Amino acid sequence: MTNYFYFDKNNQKHGPISEQQLKALATQGTIGPHTPMETDTGHKGTAGQIPGLFVAVPLPPPRQPAPVVPLSAEIFCTNCGNTVSEQAVACRSCGAKPVGHRKFCRRCGDGLNPEQVICIGCGSAISATGKSRSIAGISSTSDGIFSGQKNQWVAALFALFLGGFGAHWLYLGEKRRAFPRLIMCLILIVMYPIVYFVTLVAASAELDMLLLINGFASLAWFILLAIISIWALVDCIMFLVMSNDDFDKKYNREDIRL
Repeated sequence: MTNYFYFDKNNQKHGPISEQQLKALATQGTIGPHTPMETDTGHKGTAGQIPGLFVAVPLPPPRQPAPVVPLSAEIFCTNCGNTVSEQAVACRSCGAKPVGHRKFCRRCGDGLNPEQVICIGCGSAISATGKSRSIAGISSTSDGIFSGQKNQWVAALFALFLGGFGAHWLYLGEKRRAFPRLIMCLILIVMYPIVYFVTLVAASAELDMLLLINGFASLAWFILLAIISIWALVDCIMFLVMSNDDFDKKYNREDIRL
């Protein structure tokens, strides 16, 4: 049986001690893993090198970081002016619906008076229901004129000047209404040089039948042009006579959240 000697803090040698006594000293804390040791055969080392003397204590698993909860966009309550989540049903400060009042601007939180139609702080137009809209149809967080809140005056101008191409419906995100207008305009653009060229050829060659057919094609071209123009004009008038509330409910649906 191997006997051991150990050295204390003052480098004084103690022993010999048996394995049982060595384990008892290790349990009491007299000997630690780094305590210098020596056997009766002359081998030197530390107590931690003796097999089975110290039981390894498993390290606790590393703490997992807390999951990051994304914050929802915030607006200002139009009743009390405090910040509230854009998707909140009620304000936590006053208990009222966050939108629909005319006391504070939902964009910047500035106070409003009952007759105010434009927020002085951020320049947003205030509708009759208290919802703020950008005057140019561009919200403060939009990336361009075709994103964010839409303005009925901008839509009316698009319908008046570019209505034949369906620009006003593209502006409002109504692609199904815009594409038929665009296709009809493309047909007019393609038909015009064809009708003009056939007219010149038929007139120079005195081909009466070709002139007659080309006359019907020209009439169809003008009828199609009239239909597109009247259609765009009707849309323009519709936007001009539509109230702000009706326009918001129909074309700014994504911005009306309680």
